[in-house]
Amino acid sequence: SGKKYKKCHLDSDEGPQSAPPAIPDEHQTLRNRLGEFLMETASKRDMGLAHEEFSGDGPPEPDQMPLIDWMMHDWVPRRLGHTIMREYLLKHGAGLAPRERELAESWSRSYVGLYEVREVKVGSGLEVKDLVTGEIFFVHDVNMSNKLVRWDGVLARVVPGERGHEFSGVGVTVPRKQLE
Repeated sequence: SGKKYKKCHLDSDEGPQSAPPAIPDEHQTLRNRLGEFLMETASKRDMGLAHEEFSGDGPPEPDQMPLIDWMMHDWVPRRLGHTIMREYLLKHGAGLAPRERELAESWSRSYVGLYEVREVKVGSGLEVKDLVTGEIFFVHDVNMSNKLVRWDGVLARVVPGERGHEFSGVGVTVPRKQLE
């Protein structure tokens, strides 16, 4: 009835409309495809060898993200002779949109670096100094901006993201006493 409508729906219909469900951005969509490609490309034997090489004889880590990040960017399976990222580009690079190809190529050249936190913008990111190259730049990472303080260190992979430089999602905090 009209009364029931006014009581239940009128305010929400007249108020600001909610945003449509988020569509995965190009970065996340590409990351998802790369993850699927890793699982299709690496055999069970490959996975076992990679895990052994990454962690030695230690017990399996509860967080598999560091292993997956390493397998994607740095590990060279013997049967391929190059990284999974390079294999993805060889097989699918020609079919990628120009921006996706640019991102994948950039990610394939990325490396884990040691960074010193110069400034923290809580809720936004960090200004860091690459302790190998001396380059200073801003990294957009809300999570790390809530955990790190000035002069802390972080061992992480920096990649291009939708807002500029971003951590790849895997990093190790290095307390300032141990940074040197």
